[in-house]
Amino acid sequence: CPRRQGALSLFHIPKAASVFAEWVWAYGCPWADPTSLELRMSLNKPLGRDPDPTSSNYSHVTNLSWVDTTACPCLAGSAAEMYHHLPISSDAQASLSVGLFRRLTARLVSAFHYGMHVHRMSSGKNHAKQVVAVVAVGARAACARRPDGCDPTQARLEQLVAFARLPQVEHTATFMLNGVEPGFPSLPRTALPDAVATALRRVGAMRFVGLTECMNESAALFHTQFVASDDVPFAPPYLRTVRASPGTEEDKESERLALLGRYRDEADEAVFMAAAVRFFADLQAHSIAVSADRCRHVRDEVSNATLVAVSTLLPEERGPARRLSPTSTKMLQT
Repeated sequence: CPRRQGALSLFHIPKAASVFAEWVWAYGCPWADPTSLELRMSLNKPLGRDPDPTSSNYSHVTNLSWVDTTACPCLAGSAAEMYHHLPISSDAQASLSVGLFRRLTARLVSAFHYGMHVHRMSSGKNHAKQVVAVVAVGARAACARRPDGCDPTQARLEQLVAFARLPQVEHTATFMLNGVEPGFPSLPRTALPDAVATALRRVGAMRFVGLTECMNESAALFHTQFVASDDVPFAPPYLRTVRASPGTEEDKESERLALLGRYRDEADEAVFMAAAVRFFADLQAHSIAVSADRCRHVRDEVSNATLVAVSTLLPEERGPARRLSPTSTKMLQT
């Protein structure tokens, strides 16, 4: 690899800014035609608010088998595998990995609007129907427990909660940082404290951490860390939305806040908070200002008390895995 910072690997959590892959490819493939590194989506017909995940509503076109690998000497692995949610299986892999993290509730709402997307399960018609059916059963049961039943808004919220509680959906970021591909829940709940400790350590060991809610700031940080001092040309892509899920941003924000009051995934919340600690500290270290409203909102949500609590759990670089104590777990939940 001719770049000063060496080869990188993309860590791509589902529904956490696919477009960031273009930045990693542009860095990792200095001899490739920049247009061949673009993600493209061509719609066969318009997506409605509630698309049928079992139908061919869209064709997602990516140039992943494009380029001669000799044009990409600074990618630490297969571009296709990275883009399709390659997990981090070791601390050594984490030290090469760059990726964006996203608030749990925002990620869940986006996946829900995107045809109840579950990695691997949503790729087959039967599996997609199974997801829809399981979510519908869970929502109907929840509404039946209400004395007055559910109005349409309440019914939709119950569907969202049922979707979030699917074992293929829970703890996605935590599991991916423990070498588990999303959509395959293979860690027992008794192993979750150790899994969280490993995930936190690997967030700290990653080469670069950004936030989806802070795309401009993440792009500026990536450029500062990997591009600005490099002698090899870099063609940065446009920051744009490639796989935006249906529904208005106002609706999704309303649902995100409603879900926040009904559902907790302490493991993935701890992972996001650790990523936020790392990200905002890196911004400060490189004198990069927070300019976007969404990014400021995330920074404000991460209170000083929470930052201190999470930062004390971030182990030293490449340190041993540690089990979260009950006190530490409680601090993360506040």
